[in-house]
Amino acid sequence: MSDNLTLARAEQLLARLATENSHLRAENRRLRKMKVNTGPGRILNRAFDDATAMLAWRFAGYSISRDACEKLGIGDRRWEWARALLIVARIHDGADITEPDFDAALRRLAAAHDRITAQGNIDALILRRRKREPSRATNRATMPAPNRATLAAD
Repeated sequence: MSDNLTLARAEQLLARLATENSHLRAENRRLRKMKVNTGPGRILNRAFDDATAMLAWRFAGYSISRDACEKLGIGDRRWEWARALLIVARIHDGADITEPDFDAALRRLAAAHDRITAQGNIDALILRRRKREPSRATNRATMPAPNRATLAAD
């Protein structure tokens, strides 16, 4: 008898969670369509969240290099945007965090985020991203491609 009650409660809980999940999905879709969450706004908000996490990690004694952040869940491109925001906020000098006070660093980061949001463009971040070296795949081939006739004869 108690097994039936437990099963009934579990089914009720599952139904409630499924309903909540569908409501949250609908709200997520609506929020993603908002102007602030598209294009540059989304990049800026994501960069702000990642930069905040990077600050916390750095003040906790972790490295915030590209490789270390990759292991902690921030990919290359997101790392570049977050680093650019830290540089714009004058917290990062291109090599490491320069602000010794965590609270002051957070205030400066929030001020830079608000300033860029008020401007309506993220050009300040784009100019401070790393310049990538061209991939080897885009360079010219060192040897010419083999002739199709010789490949067919083999």
